[in-house]
Amino acid sequence: MKKSLLLLTVCLFTAMPPAATVFGAERPPSYAFKFLMHRIFDNYTNAQISYSMKNYEVTDIHLKSIEEAVAEIPSVAPRYDMEGRELDRRLFDERLARLSALVSELREAVKRREKRAVKETPQEIFNLCVSCHETARLKHLFHAPARGTLFGRYMHKISDHVELADIYLDDEDYEHAAEQIKLVNFYLDLLVNVLPEKGPSGIIMDKENFLERVEEAKEFNRRAAEKIGKREEVQVYFIKKALNDVCVACHEPARLRY
Repeated sequence: MKKSLLLLTVCLFTAMPPAATVFGAERPPSYAFKFLMHRIFDNYTNAQISYSMKNYEVTDIHLKSIEEAVAEIPSVAPRYDMEGRELDRRLFDERLARLSALVSELREAVKRREKRAVKETPQEIFNLCVSCHETARLKHLFHAPARGTLFGRYMHKISDHVELADIYLDDEDYEHAAEQIKLVNFYLDLLVNVLPEKGPSGIIMDKENFLERVEEAKEFNRRAAEKIGKREEVQVYFIKKALNDVCVACHEPARLRY
């Protein structure tokens, strides 16, 4: 599965040229395009992780987000491809449509636990994507600046998804709001394996206490996601408060506002 997911990652990278390399000095890069590309890779990385954890529901959420990002790409597509040639928009749109269809097929394969389809579908996607380029520039694939520790990154992701849940609830988009809460629990699960020995204050962490608080927050979030799915009222304030109990295990005083 990991090899198959890597092939899909390569495809997603090579199918759509990075804005920073296709625009000259006279034309600024499309930040919307770069944002969508970041969204695709971020979700795909997490789809890979969640699949390896057998958290198939979260894998589907991430693959769905990829579909949504791919659907937005045509409106912000660059004018030139990676070789500097003017983009054939008709062919580009056809390949995007095929890419979207293949990602949808992969979602279905994951849902049905079809090992053969999960293995073969990414290969089809890879074959489709590399046909757009004379060379696959893989050296750029995982080239990104460091973003601190994994623990810190996951904590920031938790905060981001809580804020997104709040926004979706304000918009009465209950499906996406519930998904954001489920993603909070996904990152809480990831925290367990990357706990630091000391908190930011330099005090040795009480890991047992921290893990207990994580489990309590996860259970609270699980119930909140169920309520949101049923269109029942949920106040994000209380979700933040539950997560604050996790944070105070590292910080003195508590620094998460709610």
